[in-house]
Amino acid sequence: MSIVKDMILEYIRENDFTTYAKIQALFDEAEYDYKGDYTFFLDDNLSNSSWGGWNWEAYRMIEELQEEGHIAMHNSQLVFYYIDGIIPMYPLGKRNKSYKRLRWTPVCFRPVPALTDDTFVESDHFADVNTYIQRQIKAIRQLRQRKAKRV
Repeated sequence: MSIVKDMILEYIRENDFTTYAKIQALFDEAEYDYKGDYTFFLDDNLSNSSWGGWNWEAYRMIEELQEEGHIAMHNSQLVFYYIDGIIPMYPLGKRNKSYKRLRWTPVCFRPVPALTDDTFVESDHFADVNTYIQRQIKAIRQLRQRKAKRV
């Protein structure tokens, strides 16, 4: 496994409900060149996107982690992306629905061993938001400490 891929997996294991926005911040922290024109689609007719703006290699890291059974993608809530500070500029969509124009559906990644119950994840479910926010605050503090050590 690559160093960046290992870093992503470790982060998701420690921070359940990880968003693409957070993974992108990890790429920035690692000074990994992830930018490209690849879009992650959730359906066959290419109308429902989960993220975009990455290159093929960055996309494959996430796909491989899923294929290897380390992480799983789930529907998420828009609030997670607000917290992480990046929201694509597309109309909001819902997973497993096709559209005439491109939509964006928020998703998150969870470590597979943590998935004892696969029922989380409807867009109106907010039971785990407080836990998520606390973990994100902790992660932000850790990132700031790492950046401060570099300077």
